[in-house]
Order: sequence, then structure tokens, then C-alpha cells
Amino acid sequence: MLFKQTMVQFLSLKRVNGMDSIKLLDKVIIYQQQNEQSYPAQEHLLLQLCMRVTKKLTDNINSSLKVDGINDTTLMVLALLSSADNFCLSPTELSDKLDVSRTNITRVCDSLEKFGFIRRMESKEDRRSKNIYLTPDGDLFLQKITRIYGRYLKKIWSNLTDDEIKIFKIISKKVLSQNIYQ
Repeated sequence: MLFKQTMVQFLSLKRVNGMDSIKLLDKVIIYQQQNEQSYPAQEHLLLQLCMRVTKKLTDNINSSLKVDGINDTTLMVLALLSSADNFCLSPTELSDKLDVSRTNITRVCDSLEKFGFIRRMESKEDRRSKNIYLTPDGDLFLQKITRIYGRYLKKIWSNLTDDEIKIFKIISKKVLSQNIYQ
């Protein structure tokens, strides 16, 4: 009964207070571990914390970028095009590099094209496909947004020490490089 009540409370919390939901998550995990001694409680908590940090960062970033009518995926499309040879990539390359669906890339590119930040042109290698090019207006917009985004990024990580940031990077890279499906 306690588990059911705790889960109902946990599920009803809608990001009211991040710490309250974390404390409630701790209760749920402790309860699960009490019912099953071998339950990987620490691993469960780490996973939940990673997921919540990612969601919070993404939500905050998208909220700050929304003022200019974009989101993090849109920003990354512009940044990738800016760093590509001839400021050009195919939709498939963008999709693969950003690990998002081709449908999402199409939607993002439709929006960017309306603003005049990109243009689609037939591929020289394969006339059936189109390549995405960054326009000069898109490059100027990216420069403006990058300055704003840079200030925001500094703010996000400002409460961590240099050592904490180094440790966070090491741990994140280690977790990301692990192939858990083998």
C-alpha cells in the first residue's frame, strides 16, 4: 500500500520542486530495494538523475532559445551547417549527426527555410536528393544566437568547480562510450 501511495504521489508531481521529486524517487527506490535485496537501487537512482538533468537542461535551453523562435535542435542544425565543408550537409547527415529522425530534420529545415536561414538545392552527385545550405542570413543569426547561448551555458555550469566539471565530463564520456547491449 505504501508503494502505491508513494508512486501516486511521485507521478502526480509535475516538476513543482525538483528536490521534492528526487526525495520521493529515493523513497520509491528504497521501497523496491526492501522488497528485493538485489535490486540495483543506486543504478536506478543514477539513471533517473541523468534523465532528469537532461530534461531540465533541455527544457531550460529550449525556453531561452524560444524567444528567438528556435530550439536546441534548430540551433544544432545551424551550427553543423556552419562547420561543414561549403556550409552544406544532406538531411541524412544532419539526422545521423544529431541522432534525430529524418522527419524532425525536415520539419526543422522547413522552419529555417521560411526564415531564409537555409536553402535546399539539388545534390550535384544525386539529383534525386537535396542538400541543405546555410545562407549568409543564417550565419548571422547563428552568430547572434551563439553569443546568447554561450552566456546561458556559462550560467548553467557556474555553480560547479573546475574539478567537478572535469569529473562530470569523464564520467559522462565513460557512460556514453559503454556498449551495454553486448
